[in-house]
Amino acid sequence: MQTIALVTALLIAGASPMAQAVTVRVDFSGIVDSIGDSGDVGDPVAAIGGSVVPGTAFSGHFTFDDSVAPFHVSDSGSEHGITPGAGEFVSEVGAFTTDASWVDPGDPLLGIFSIFLYDAAAGPDPSSVGAAATLSPPPTGDLQLYIIELELDGDLPGEPLDSLSLADVPWSLAAFPNARVNWYFQNDVGSYVDVWGTIDSLSVTVPEPSAGALGAAMLAGLIALGFRRARG
Repeated sequence: MQTIALVTALLIAGASPMAQAVTVRVDFSGIVDSIGDSGDVGDPVAAIGGSVVPGTAFSGHFTFDDSVAPFHVSDSGSEHGITPGAGEFVSEVGAFTTDASWVDPGDPLLGIFSIFLYDAAAGPDPSSVGAAATLSPPPTGDLQLYIIELELDGDLPGEPLDSLSLADVPWSLAAFPNARVNWYFQNDVGSYVDVWGTIDSLSVTVPEPSAGALGAAMLAGLIALGFRRARG
């Protein structure tokens, strides 16, 4: 009897969502609406090659384990670093494709990109979520794509976050109607070009439980049922 109970417990534990990393994928797309600069680069469109102008379409996605613990927590916010191999942050705009892979040796907790949650429940502002990646060490030459940041802002005070857990974030435009992406280009003397785009599509994909997990759960249930009947 003890053996049956132990096997049942192990199967249930193996099938439990808590025992498996859930990789969430957030897809976004939209249109570039503004391009600014530091005032010393001439034509900012030409300065970054001419492939990105207001009206250029963009798309991208990022993936992460929604159970990853934050490396920093305050009363109203948390920061979650996504380490190499544990997720990705990819975007395409004009001739530029980003794929975050660099980790700042001076701040490794940030990972290849970080997700920031700000829960404004105690204040007058809406809650917000951000995902940001520094793509390389500081530029040492001409303008290059240096940082990408996604910003999602709620519409009502305190909304829409109810916690500082990644698993509870409602990844949709209904929850975050003010959604933008920023591509930041910089050179070695601090001159910059800022590209901003408005997100008009935001969706999330969470994988269904695997067939193995479902099978283990069913088997565990049958073993438990048979054990109860045998005792009866």
